[in-house]
Amino acid sequence: MPIRLVVAESDDPPLVLEALEDLLQEAPEFEVVARCPRGEEILHAVRQHTPDVVILALRMPGMGGLEVLRELRQAQLPTRVVLLTASLHDDDLPEALGGSPK
Repeated sequence: MPIRLVVAESDDPPLVLEALEDLLQEAPEFEVVARCPRGEEILHAVRQHTPDVVILALRMPGMGGLEVLRELRQAQLPTRVVLLTASLHDDDLPEALGGSPK
């Protein structure tokens, strides 16, 4: 049974994310069940598809990645999260690692 993924698009240059998604789609052990350009859509996709993993960009239009992460934690969904970002502010690091926001 493949690992089911939801992939978030980001405001960052799309080249890395597109390459990652292409690799994941070619690998039989992964199944990309949704690709979401906005944070709100990620929450909907997670509830709809119950993926094993969300590949989450921190910088997204609408609801940002940390807000999405906060909502996923509050909902106590079993989905794991992999964060992708070109930069992370020191103030955001504790929350990104599972702590509480400042």
